[in-house]
Amino acid sequence: MIDEFDTMLKRLFTQMDEKESEQPSDALCIFILDVGKADAILCQCGKYVLVIDAGMKQDGKKVLHFLEQRKLTQVDCLIITHYDKDHVGGAIELVKSMPVKRVILPDYEPSHPDAVEFLDALKENGIRPEKLRKNAEFAASDMKVLVEPPGSYEIKGDKDYDNEFSLVTTIVCGKRRLVFAADMEKRRINDWLASEPPACDFLKYPHHGVFEKEQRTLMKVLQPDHVVICDSKKSPADKAALKLIEKYTDSFCETKDGTVTVFCDSRGITLKQDRRG
Repeated sequence: MIDEFDTMLKRLFTQMDEKESEQPSDALCIFILDVGKADAILCQCGKYVLVIDAGMKQDGKKVLHFLEQRKLTQVDCLIITHYDKDHVGGAIELVKSMPVKRVILPDYEPSHPDAVEFLDALKENGIRPEKLRKNAEFAASDMKVLVEPPGSYEIKGDKDYDNEFSLVTTIVCGKRRLVFAADMEKRRINDWLASEPPACDFLKYPHHGVFEKEQRTLMKVLQPDHVVICDSKKSPADKAALKLIEKYTDSFCETKDGTVTVFCDSRGITLKQDRRG
């Protein structure tokens, strides 16, 4: 009798899992991978696959494995937001191992060896990237994508200038607006806010949760219902950033606790986290 009850429960939970995994035709699934203090974001809408950054060099195989697990055989568009090693490194393995149809990059010369190696890998694989000086907009499946470069790539004496050149990606799916803020810091935040962006439903928080006072204005303008921070146990988000997020939303996750799935459809947005033990 107990065995029959256990079997019934297992069948019930299997049916629930299958129902939960069913995607409406307008659904957008975003996977923000647990790769430490780095960005590796996979977006799937229908058959269209968009990758925003790919983590460190050692994360390339993890990104590739994640795509293969989902039976995805090509990347339709790869966006590298800037040339820091924790955003571009894993893309080397990606372009060497899987067809990538389109690559969007910032328009400045990289200094980090991983970024140089990535550009060499693009040439070797016959991929001609688009280097942005003006906004790029395109439609794909049931989403619209906007990629915005900085107003200027001029280096103003900053030692670590890459973050200030971050491309900002906005995805609109139905009535939902999702913003991926890369690693933009104060100058880039002010530069982007000058374009008067509308409020959003979701925000990939900038710069791994390193707090900047300009983030107060960013959060006030965007008013996001859901937030994800790409951080790690070793380098967690600043307490001031967490406090600011809590002021605006109760729905947020940190990748230090595991990969986050963002599910977006006509009913709204939900976050689910594969928590590490």
